[in-house]
Amino acid sequence: LERLVPVLGTETSLPGTSTNAYRFARTLRWRVIEGAEYAIAYEEAGWYMTDVTFRWKLRPVPSNDDFRSAARLADSGWSEEISNQEATRERGEPSHAGRFGGRSVWYRWRAPGDGMLRLTLDGTLASPLLAAYTGQDLGSLAPVAEASSTSPSVTLAFEATGGREYWVAADGALGATGDFRIGSEWTPKPQVLRIGRVGWEGAELVLEVEGAAGRSVGLAVSPDLIRWESIGTSTPDPDGVARLRVPVAVDAPVVFFRAIVSEP
Repeated sequence: LERLVPVLGTETSLPGTSTNAYRFARTLRWRVIEGAEYAIAYEEAGWYMTDVTFRWKLRPVPSNDDFRSAARLADSGWSEEISNQEATRERGEPSHAGRFGGRSVWYRWRAPGDGMLRLTLDGTLASPLLAAYTGQDLGSLAPVAEASSTSPSVTLAFEATGGREYWVAADGALGATGDFRIGSEWTPKPQVLRIGRVGWEGAELVLEVEGAAGRSVGLAVSPDLIRWESIGTSTPDPDGVARLRVPVAVDAPVVFFRAIVSEP
């Protein structure tokens, strides 16, 4: 007996029925470890004695129940549908979206670049809570965005920084449970084109357009901003710089150039 160690669990009780005020049910839930052996003791307060029936039910805990076991979210698409019925709250875990939950599961996502991430939780989870964080562990989490709803669907959106890891918690207010999935939609930040170096190389005028990675850049010339003539295209280098050449002189006192970007 002196070697017994209490487990951390939650206990709930149901009152007696109208036909038998002394009949009640008590439920004890805790996280079990495969291969471990558990001892359960039951004792009734006072002098009352009665027959006791134990019923057992082993339910799987979500694989992403813990922060360190967070499931990966794709840049776009839906996660696998799961239930948070047997999910738990970790020691030191914050209250998500400013409300107590207690049945949270975790996801993680790394931003491929600057842009906007939109998350949608959809399913049968009543009063869902959704929150996004940055940080390295539960103790250093910094909130980025949060959302809650009284319907089984909630949406969260935030601006993400390229290369940064984000943690997303899904929970149910006041311990609400249900089946749900997480949808993600990543929208990259629009690239900004900039005119870099402009200069002469022999008889050709050379323009460099920056910020065009992954796209084709065409160049058009005009003497009056009304009539435009295409004079060539260029594929950017790995740094996103496109070099465009004007092969012939334009017979006009003032010349205008326009860079035209083609999406891949």
